[in-house]
Amino acid sequence: MLDAGGLDAVIIAVPDEMHYPIAMAALDAGLHVLAEKPMAMDVAQAQAMLAKAKAAKVKHMVCFTWRWWPPIRLMKHLLDEGQVGRPYFAQFAYVDGYARTPGYQWKWDRAHGLGVLGDLGSHMIDLARLTLGEISAVSAHIANHVARPHPSGDPYEPAGDTALLTLQFKSGAQASINISAVASAEERRMVIAGQAGGLDVNFGWGSPFVLRSIRDGEGAMQTQAVPEQYVQGIDSEADPYQRFLQVMARRDAGSHLFIESIIADVPIVPSFYDGVRVQAVIDAAFESNSRSCWVEVK
Repeated sequence: MLDAGGLDAVIIAVPDEMHYPIAMAALDAGLHVLAEKPMAMDVAQAQAMLAKAKAAKVKHMVCFTWRWWPPIRLMKHLLDEGQVGRPYFAQFAYVDGYARTPGYQWKWDRAHGLGVLGDLGSHMIDLARLTLGEISAVSAHIANHVARPHPSGDPYEPAGDTALLTLQFKSGAQASINISAVASAEERRMVIAGQAGGLDVNFGWGSPFVLRSIRDGEGAMQTQAVPEQYVQGIDSEADPYQRFLQVMARRDAGSHLFIESIIADVPIVPSFYDGVRVQAVIDAAFESNSRSCWVEVK
């Protein structure tokens, strides 16, 4: 397909181990690239993808979809406006149950995928960077709770279906990330506390578009609806998955933003640079788990 020509861009939505070779081939062909998360299998691959994309002078993007969820966009705006002052600590949780059923899948095989760290953790690491800045060190514990024998019967290295991360930020802030694919109930939540107040967002697909906030001196969290500019074109009563598609269909989100950036020749965020930064934290988390210690994010 690449050799046949006639293409402008490639969207990569395949198993983790295939991101790097497909991206490099597309970039060799001078094509714009939108890659699913995690960007690659390790930071060395991700850095090579970024370097080649910059050399080819094409648009490059990683699909960290939760950046565009309306309550998270509002949270980012309020943080930028100084709602909580200097952030002290944060909690990020993304737990689901889609991997509770036993059975081999490439996602849980370290040779082919990055497990829950790549699947759910990449989103939470990206949101942690988005809201609190660059991460300087990580301590991680990765677990495998569900047995998934390989069809061949051969042993393999499991990638992890649950992980707990503690993060240290360059700003001095701290955070925890709790991710699991084997929970009995779904939860997606961000809590940020700082010198002047706090913010709390539940961002599950079926959750209302609201944000809870508190300032110093207030007795309790206040609930506020997300302003119209963040929810225009989204039916709040629609099926949760349809709402998700409506969010991604906005001109300032998802693949539409990718296409618009190509047409207008403007930079994209999140780009391969953001993918590299997230990949560095994932690499450090795997190292931390194997060594049982804090690891610097390089």
